[in-house]
Amino acid sequence: MTAEELLRRYAAGERDFTGIDLEGVSLVRANLVKANFRGANLARASLREAILNEACFDDANLVGADLIGADLIGVDLKRANLSQANLRGACLEMISTCNVNLTNANLEGATLLDTNLLNAELAGVNLSHAILISTNFKGATRFGELFWDDWTLPIWDAYINHIVLPDGTIDNNVRIHPC
Repeated sequence: MTAEELLRRYAAGERDFTGIDLEGVSLVRANLVKANFRGANLARASLREAILNEACFDDANLVGADLIGADLIGVDLKRANLSQANLRGACLEMISTCNVNLTNANLEGATLLDTNLLNAELAGVNLSHAILISTNFKGATRFGELFWDDWTLPIWDAYINHIVLPDGTIDNNVRIHPC
C-alpha cells in the first residue's frame, strides 16, 4: 500500500491496518492516532514527527524505521522489532513494550516517561541525553551493561529517575550520567 492510500483510508475513518505492508513509505508528520498496525511491516518507513498516540504496533516490523521526533504516547509495541530504528527526540510516554527489540536503536534525546520496557532487548541502544522517568526495565537484557557495569553503551548526560531494575527493585536515585 502507498502512503497516499493509507492516509486516504485513515481520513475516511479506517483505523485497522493489521498486517499491512508499508515498507519504506514516507509518512512524515502524519497524524495516525489510534491506528492499528498490529503485525504490519513498516521496515525503513519514515514516520518522522508523526503523531502516533494510542496506536498499536504489536508484533510490527519497524526495523530501521525513522521515528525522529515522533509522538508515541500510549502506544502498544509488544513484541515489535525496532532494531536499528531512529527514535531520536521521540516522546515515548505510557508505552507498553513487553519483549520489544531495540537492538542498536537510537533513542538519543528521547523522553521515556512511565514506559514499560519489560523484557526488552537493549543491546547497542543509544540513550545519550535521554530522559528516563518511571521507566520499567524489569527483565531487560543487556541492562546491567547499560547502566552499572562497564558503561559500554552511550548514555552520557541522560537524566534518570525512579526506574524499575531488571530484578524488580526500584531505584529512586536521581542521576545524570556524565560523559
